[in-house]
Amino acid sequence: MSESMIGKVLYVCDCGPECKCDHSSEEPSSCACGEPAVRRKVLVEDDQRIYVAETGHADAVDEPGTEPFTTSDGRPVQGFTKQR
Repeated sequence: MSESMIGKVLYVCDCGPECKCDHSSEEPSSCACGEPAVRRKVLVEDDQRIYVAETGHADAVDEPGTEPFTTSDGRPVQGFTKQR
């Protein structure tokens, strides 16, 4: 069984929810589309994906919401494939 990613800080592509790059890294970086990666805390995870506050917003909230797959301000989370 692998260690939980919840609460871990990663850098993910800042394209927004339509992102096809699926870039995530433990280090500051840029993704293949040329967008800089932004710092986000993992809020939710499942077997295949981690979920962070939706990208493309300068004012993202890195706190989980009371509803599943939302942030504390009610915005949806965005999924990225877990790195193996």
